[in-house]
Amino acid sequence: MGYRIEVTPSARSELASLGRQVQRQVAARIDSLARKPRPRGAQKLADDCYRIRSGDYRILYSVADDVLIVLVVRVRHRKEVYRGEPIKQIRRALDELRRSRKRRDRI
Repeated sequence: MGYRIEVTPSARSELASLGRQVQRQVAARIDSLARKPRPRGAQKLADDCYRIRSGDYRILYSVADDVLIVLVVRVRHRKEVYRGEPIKQIRRALDELRRSRKRRDRI
C-alpha cells in the first residue's frame, strides 16, 4: 500500500509561484514519494524530516509511517529553503496532522 501525499497550504502556494515547467518537474518528484517516501538521494534532516532535490529546488517533507502519509511542507529554491526554522515548521505541521487524524478517528 502506498503513502498518501498531503501538501500544506504554504507549500501549495510556493509551488504555484514557480514556472510551469518547474511546477511539473517538482510535482512529479512529489508524486513519486507516494511509492517510495525515502528515495535514493533523500537527505535526512531530523527524525522524520527529509529533503529531496528537484533541479535547483528543494522539497522539505515529513514521513508519518504510522498513518502512511508524506506531508510536504516547503518547496523553495535551494538558496531560500533553509531560511527561518524549517524543521520546527515541519514538526509543527506533522503534529497538527496527527491531532486532526486522532480527532477524526474518534468521531
